[in-house]
Amino acid sequence: MKRAAALLLVCLIFISLPGSLAAVAPTVIFTAINDAVQSLSADTMPVRVGGQVYAPYTTLSRLSPISVYYNVREQRVLVYNFDYTLNFDLANSITYDESGVVYSYNAVRRSGTIFVPISLVCQKFGFSYSHITVPPYGSVI
Repeated sequence: MKRAAALLLVCLIFISLPGSLAAVAPTVIFTAINDAVQSLSADTMPVRVGGQVYAPYTTLSRLSPISVYYNVREQRVLVYNFDYTLNFDLANSITYDESGVVYSYNAVRRSGTIFVPISLVCQKFGFSYSHITVPPYGSVI
């Protein structure tokens, strides 16, 4: 029911857009966390990288029970809880966990915003995510 409400909200937003903006709409991706659609900004809008969906690391701070820390000096994003850790090392283009296992998906920087692969984060921490596309209006992650 909540998913349907979020989808309806997205459709209504795009239907109300002027024609010139509607032509650009398919590149817009909304983020919904626990069925609540986040505001549309560079801090919340995911991107596609190599066929994978990447979300700004700042959106992860809204997910309980994980924590997120960005070390500016070392250029490293740390996503962690009591059981697991993911290290996204931007300086060395490597991602690894608390056991030293290296993953093929790395964090990326676009226009100053750091994005992390949402499928890897969900897999590691036991979350689930959905990607709903409503042509020609756009997508909800």
